[in-house]
Amino acid sequence: MALPDFEPHFPDRPPCWSELLFCGVIGVTLLPNMIATLSSLPMVVVAFVLTTVALASDGVEDWFHRIGMAGRFLLIAGVFMGVQLVAELAPAGRPFLNDAATGVLLATLLYFIAFLARERTVSGWTATQEPAE
Repeated sequence: MALPDFEPHFPDRPPCWSELLFCGVIGVTLLPNMIATLSSLPMVVVAFVLTTVALASDGVEDWFHRIGMAGRFLLIAGVFMGVQLVAELAPAGRPFLNDAATGVLLATLLYFIAFLARERTVSGWTATQEPAE
């Protein structure tokens, strides 16, 4: 049963196993290394707060659905290539990128944990458009 106060801020479906696996892999493998090399805690906090505000807004999920699977792929690929480009062209910016990415990943994991706690169940391997009961 979903908590009604948080309805607009989460998808209208339970999380799927692939999302759970993805968050688990990030939380166990990637985040510990990123946290170990932090250089600016304020940057982590700013990225965390901005990501939390964005994830809690009503328009983010709608926008993701509007851009479709190809748009999401292009977005992820563009961010990945942009980060790589900045890291190669401006090595001094690597600590900034690490700190910002750490804040984003921490906020995303917090959001997913709240989503999982809200639904208290996990669906199949892929997300469906069917509403949760």
